[in-house]
Amino acid sequence: PSWSHVKDNFLWSQVYAIPSGVDVTTHLKIDEPGIVRLVAEPADILSPRLSVELHEDGAVDSGSTILVGGGLIRRLSAGEYNLKLAAADSPCTNCPHDSIPFMITVGVAAESKADPSGTSCDSIARIMDMGAGANSAESTWLWKRQLKLQSLPNSLKLPLKVSQPSVVMISAWSPFTEHYVRVALVTEEGLWVGEQRARLSSLEIELPPGNFQLVVEEPAVLTPHPPGCMNIGVGVSMSPFTAVPSPQGQGHAAAATQPLSMGPGLGLGARCDGLGAMPLPLDTISSTGGSIGLGGPIDNSGRLLVRQRVLLTDIHD
Repeated sequence: PSWSHVKDNFLWSQVYAIPSGVDVTTHLKIDEPGIVRLVAEPADILSPRLSVELHEDGAVDSGSTILVGGGLIRRLSAGEYNLKLAAADSPCTNCPHDSIPFMITVGVAAESKADPSGTSCDSIARIMDMGAGANSAESTWLWKRQLKLQSLPNSLKLPLKVSQPSVVMISAWSPFTEHYVRVALVTEEGLWVGEQRARLSSLEIELPPGNFQLVVEEPAVLTPHPPGCMNIGVGVSMSPFTAVPSPQGQGHAAAATQPLSMGPGLGLGARCDGLGAMPLPLDTISSTGGSIGLGGPIDNSGRLLVRQRVLLTDIHD
């Protein structure tokens, strides 16, 4: 699409199919000085990184490339610009189609004219205090903070203790265009980064008992820093697979995760019968993605009909 009128201040997330091996260029018209931010995430496990370039209309291509990570952030004067997107690597061989899906979040906003004088920002200590719930063995636990901060450290790490196998949701919300705040989780397997959807960065993950680190960071800071405080929020929720009985019987927290109409929670490691079932493939677009047994890969019409007893596993989260 072609985007215009920065004074409207808009933000959205959507999956776009980027043709493989071809540069895609769209036109951006800015009516007044503003800020443009773009973050792209591969929507398929085999997708490559996305190359993003922004040039003034008519200017010579400088060849500067920003890869997926912190994303593209630019202060722009009024004028016309070309935004070029291209797949940085070849995703696979013998792919039956020529488009690669990316979840792209774009924000455009006018420069803030806020007066920082007399503005009182919150202390970073407020976000560091997660209370006793972070180390408790409660059945369910929810922690949220809404803050106005002057800035975030390069990488703010908060300890997170999981007492029993649980589904953990971590999230952060921010204005995105002026300040892009995201969450991540450090585990034994490595760093798990939250997915960006408009103003929300979130990650839902199954965790065994152990000690983990929640990372809250602003990966691409706008320079110079916008005036005033940055409005952000951080949240953590934890829901065990097996409810913890209350000392007085079926307590409120236990009832929230184990309704009376259900039997005991299964927990991790419980037997799961899947006779005759096949795990879903990692993708349906390539000959190596595991979809051949289900009638794949997908054909040129973009359709694949699956008639099979299938098994969902952790890898399909």
